[in-house]
Amino acid sequence: MRELIFCKAKVFRNVACVLFVLMFLTASTEVMAWQRNVSRTGSSGQSATRDITATRSGSGYNRSTTFNGPQGNSATRETSVTRTESGINRATTTTGPQGNTMTREANSQWNPETKTWTKRSNTTGSGGQTATRETSVSRTESGVNRSTTTTGPQGNTMTRDANGQWDPETKTWSKNVIVETAP
Repeated sequence: MRELIFCKAKVFRNVACVLFVLMFLTASTEVMAWQRNVSRTGSSGQSATRDITATRSGSGYNRSTTFNGPQGNSATRETSVTRTESGINRATTTTGPQGNTMTREANSQWNPETKTWTKRSNTTGSGGQTATRETSVSRTESGVNRSTTTTGPQGNTMTRDANGQWDPETKTWSKNVIVETAP
């Protein structure tokens, strides 16, 4: 029973997160902005800060985050999210303390005909190497199917297929996961 509650809570969090983003992006088109500054001091007296600024207008938002560590190092992350007719596009650039950058572009699409949510992302590291990931989630009569394929910078792949089924007679969830890797 405990596993079932955890599973339902995890599914609820994921659904709630997607609904929040969609609600946020479909609200009025007036410009909004907010800022949050967080400072933490450890037991040794060293402190770290995180400064976040976000603005929303039209069909998306932009968020800028600066992290300042206790040794004086800093990193930044710039994120832009836009809503499309059938999904969401997201672009993120992270710059580390030595100026190395990592970019990630992702788009999520909802297909009403097949009732499938698909997310594709490309991540490029500071050395120019790229990894890709594609995930599709679809509902079945009694559960959900989720398939993820990840391709690493050297072309190696990992595929994970998960099928969850609800049994109304026993009131239990069952999950079957198959993971395959290829060099």
